[in-house]
Amino acid sequence: MLLCIAFGRQAWTQAVVLYWQRQCLDYPNTGQPVSFAPSAAGQPSAWARFQSATGAPAGQPNTYCLYLGRMNRPDGVQRLVYVYFCNVYNGPPKTLVGIAYDVIDPATLTRPAKSLADDMAGDFVLGVASPTNNPAVHGAILDPTDPSHFTVQVDLLYGRTSVLDGFLGNDDKLQIEQRPGS
Repeated sequence: MLLCIAFGRQAWTQAVVLYWQRQCLDYPNTGQPVSFAPSAAGQPSAWARFQSATGAPAGQPNTYCLYLGRMNRPDGVQRLVYVYFCNVYNGPPKTLVGIAYDVIDPATLTRPAKSLADDMAGDFVLGVASPTNNPAVHGAILDPTDPSHFTVQVDLLYGRTSVLDGFLGNDDKLQIEQRPGS
């Protein structure tokens, strides 16, 4: 009897993980500006529920989602990717934004989801606005011709615009770089 209860509880937990994982994999990334407002919910509810069910690492407080969804490595292996940013510094002469991510090996019926990112710290920092203006960072858009690549539009200082490119590698690391000339 106890074995049936334990198995039933485990099966229910895995079903919950698979449901929220599906919501995250299919999350609609629109490319709309991401709000820095302190009252704005920084993480999509699907990601928060997935985190709760799996224990996936959470972003720091006041983090804001840039991308949540499915990406394929160049070798075709599917991953669930969550990319977020946060204010690193807000003062003269500009606001600095750090970008960090988590890469998840998706769960199956018999295997739990597993975080593959070994370092959640943002390794890409960008000045995006003067301290008196709110930064304008747009959500990431997955490249329709290359599922291992996404782009992010960022409004920089003095009215300039830049594009960031994110590339998921076969080593499950996400490389983020500023597009030359932007």
